[in-house]
Amino acid sequence: MGHNSALVLDPSADNPTPICLVLFTVRETPEKLERESYYFRLTQKGVLDRAFVLHGKRDASGKVIPGSGVPEPKDIGSKEIKDRLQHELDFWLKGMYRKPTDKPAAPTK
Repeated sequence: MGHNSALVLDPSADNPTPICLVLFTVRETPEKLERESYYFRLTQKGVLDRAFVLHGKRDASGKVIPGSGVPEPKDIGSKEIKDRLQHELDFWLKGMYRKPTDKPAAPTK
């Protein structure tokens, strides 16, 4: 499973201000033939605004098939989405589910 995030800024403001936060997580089937990418958009106040899953396929060699992704909007009130979002929040805010590393974190630019 992979995790990523993006802070979306309003470029039209004199001082760019955040519009929303998008959290991404990827889950692959054990055979790695299918890939699900979950996207969560949170408002400035941290409220879940939108969620969808992108289902992508892989070929027999494991490479992603371009254009195979099919987005599926999800009900933000569903148990599945609430559980997945909580998992992401625990990962980002509490450091849970992270693999231990021997290397120090790389400095950010």
